[in-house]
Amino acid sequence: MQSPKDTLGSSRAILRALAVLEALSRKKGGMTHAELTRRLKIPKSSATYILSTLLKTGYIKKDALSARYSLGLKLLSLSTGLLSGFDIREVVLPHLGVLAKQTRLTAHLAVLEGKEAVYIEKAEAPTLIRVNTNAGKGVEAHASAVGKAIAAFLPRVEVEDLLDGYVFKRLTPKTIVSKDRFLKELELVRSRGYATDLEEVSEGVVCLAVPLFNSSQRIEAAIGLTGTSAQLTSSTIPHFAASLQDTAHKISRELLYQTTLKRR
Repeated sequence: MQSPKDTLGSSRAILRALAVLEALSRKKGGMTHAELTRRLKIPKSSATYILSTLLKTGYIKKDALSARYSLGLKLLSLSTGLLSGFDIREVVLPHLGVLAKQTRLTAHLAVLEGKEAVYIEKAEAPTLIRVNTNAGKGVEAHASAVGKAIAAFLPRVEVEDLLDGYVFKRLTPKTIVSKDRFLKELELVRSRGYATDLEEVSEGVVCLAVPLFNSSQRIEAAIGLTGTSAQLTSSTIPHFAASLQDTAHKISRELLYQTTLKRR
């Protein structure tokens, strides 16, 4: 059992770690060790310990050349399924149900966790055809439509974090397996507004996805449609992509309305 003194010390360390994260979130370009100790008025030894721990756990990263610290991609996992203080799934799920019924394709919601896109909600297609996109299932960001839809609209520094040490695993003969090709694919996603997985994760399965932005116009998640290669063809993809984009606009308006209500 911790003594009151130990408990106080632990609480102080937690508060200092949170202060470091908040300071880094407000400073574009990051901060050095010395800047953080001066700004937060904490001992150098304490700052060293806190930075080392946050760095080891992935909540911050350190630039090798400038020795500046900035927020790490791991922080995204803390907001999985959340948007502006409420569960994004509560807003999105009814829309997914309508979309699945209208398109007769499986509709899903996904977020980025680490280097994977993770499905967090799903509405089954009203057909006998089923696809394995169950909630909690992770899929490679470079091959999945939802992964590409999110990555395409991340800030550049976060894309660099995502690709740092990334392994472009070949899942099918059509999987993108190089960084250059992946970055070109992200450019295409940004230009047309939707992402595709043309049998890149599983042979015979095609997916489409579009981004979802929060009230600050920051990428938060993606919604997608999944079907067979016979259902999603070069001639039908534009139609289904338009349905996805229309649904995303409706969700974004509702999310903005919910956020506005919470701020009152």
